[in-house]
Amino acid sequence: MGAWGTGLYQDDLALDVKESYDSLLNNGKTYAEANKLIIEEFDFCLNDQDEAPVFWLVLANVQMKHSCLEEETKTRAMESFEHDLQRWKEASPAQQKKREQVLLRLKQRLLTYQPKKKPPLAPKTYHCDWQDGDVFAYPISGDNDRSKDFKGRFFLFHKIRNSSRGLPRYTFPIMRIKITEDETLPTSKEEFERLEYVKLFFAGPFSSEDSEKIRLRHGLITDEVGLLMKYQALLYITSKRSIPKKLIYLGNYQNVTPPHNEYIDNIEQQVPLFIWETLEESLCDNYLLFNLRQAGIFDLDRRSKEIAPYSRCFND
Repeated sequence: MGAWGTGLYQDDLALDVKESYDSLLNNGKTYAEANKLIIEEFDFCLNDQDEAPVFWLVLANVQMKHSCLEEETKTRAMESFEHDLQRWKEASPAQQKKREQVLLRLKQRLLTYQPKKKPPLAPKTYHCDWQDGDVFAYPISGDNDRSKDFKGRFFLFHKIRNSSRGLPRYTFPIMRIKITEDETLPTSKEEFERLEYVKLFFAGPFSSEDSEKIRLRHGLITDEVGLLMKYQALLYITSKRSIPKKLIYLGNYQNVTPPHNEYIDNIEQQVPLFIWETLEESLCDNYLLFNLRQAGIFDLDRRSKEIAPYSRCFND
């Protein structure tokens, strides 16, 4: 299960489906064409008992967002709720309850909300104009269970480069993300440097033999359970209007010290992707899981239950 949280989009496959469907519409496909192409693209998962429910539930949610819900999508999604809950039977009771609430809200929308189809979207383009080195502060509202203990603090987005993510009509920012210790924002590069980076995912676990090869070849040292952490994220920004108004520009900081022993994906599609709708909860989850080491990957006895599959690849 490639999920890192109970939210609908806190799942690798879910984000891939949303990103692909949105891009089809944004590149001029009709609703019928987009529906056909998205099913063809993700055909590999439609017979998988874990992945198929995620596909249909997310596709239904995205199609409702675009007011183009297909009858087949609705039927398949309605059939997927119980199957999806089965994926969470080994999770904690609290996680199972949270996922059940997420699915219940989606089910209510499916049962009660079917607007008329909108005209197909005209192809659009957006190139984020943030400059390398720009820093933005995102205030944590603390409106959900995972973020309530972080209320009043800030995530700090430090833009380091651009990516098209294979979509030539778009330019997305690749960021590293820090978190403030309290409600105080940094006022200088020196203060910014002292703050902690948020760990976003990992590569590994690597065996002792592989860890030694990585050290000799790349100069990186895995941690005590054989992991290297990822710190870079792509912010999926498709329009200026979608950027939250509460974002605060702090300045431009060049030559900031990168995280120690950082694993960097050289395949852009493997860089973790975040959308505004679930950004706060996802980042708080990541901080708890990886910075505070609450993820099962740090407990050898719990690995198979908490996070799977593991990322064992390494960029040579």
